[in-house]
Amino acid sequence: MDDVMKVFKEFHSMPSKEKLNECSNGSCKLYTSGENHKRDAVHYWKDTLTHPCPPSSPQEYIKYWPNKPSNYRKVVGKYAEEVRKLGMKILEILCEGLGIRREYFLCGGLSENPSLVVHHYPPCPDPTLTLGLAKHRDPSIITILLQDKNVRGLQVLKDHEWFGVDPIPYAFVVNIGLLLQIISNGRLIGAEHRVVTNLRNARTSVAYFINPSNESIIEPAKDLFINGSTQKTMYKSMSYQEFRTNFFHKGPKIESELHN
Repeated sequence: MDDVMKVFKEFHSMPSKEKLNECSNGSCKLYTSGENHKRDAVHYWKDTLTHPCPPSSPQEYIKYWPNKPSNYRKVVGKYAEEVRKLGMKILEILCEGLGIRREYFLCGGLSENPSLVVHHYPPCPDPTLTLGLAKHRDPSIITILLQDKNVRGLQVLKDHEWFGVDPIPYAFVVNIGLLLQIISNGRLIGAEHRVVTNLRNARTSVAYFINPSNESIIEPAKDLFINGSTQKTMYKSMSYQEFRTNFFHKGPKIESELHN
């Protein structure tokens, strides 16, 4: 955890031209504060590095990852491998709690398209004018988040109030994603959260998103209806590709369209 945070901080401390050059092969993508998406006229004050971490053929992707700092591929590759093990264990436990097969997320490609997303939030000249990231639920099954140990920023919405999620050294924040909300038929609710900026300190976070393959069908788990405890399907069935396209086009507004 220390090693991967150090690597990403070193990466983001490099000159912009050098960072962009490291991401020029098409596998990884780097968005700077000036290029990040705008939704609802909110400008996001962050640099974002994204790259896929497919478990089936990791070496085919790792060779296209940045090579600077010099230990980037080794450290990030090992981190992705270990955090996936953690994620799959968490999903097994959630399945048990929901009363569905423990291996449910190993079937149908539901966990075969994970990605690693690193947000770097530079100090903001005026935090009152912009957010690091606006209110949303993650478009994932679950998200495993490694926070910067020394800088606050993450907030979660509960009972119409925003609460800070203080970093705990060597602990992860695990978000229920919108996809798991659908699959659990609303028994598990995606965490609404945002990120605020600050004037003095840069903040780095490392998010591991467990996502399905594009062809996977996202719908309430049929296992929920076998014993008769659940009677009504709350959500529509759709491919992950359709969900993802709609989410990144409409943002949180997509939620009203997901229900039957």
